[in-house]
Amino acid sequence: MEAAGTPVAVTPLSEVAEQVVEGLYANRFWMVEEGRFEDAVNERTQIILNRAAPLYQR
Repeated sequence: MEAAGTPVAVTPLSEVAEQVVEGLYANRFWMVEEGRFEDAVNERTQIILNRAAPLYQR
């Protein structure tokens, strides 16, 4: 991803574990951090639905 110009952020494992536990207790199937990745998830979903090439291949 970095080679394609997309910065890579690393979330500490303790934060990931906390989010997973909260998601399990809330009976959530998709565990997407609010606000942080919503735009990226929406963009990727639209790319898939439009059957377009991923951004890194354009």
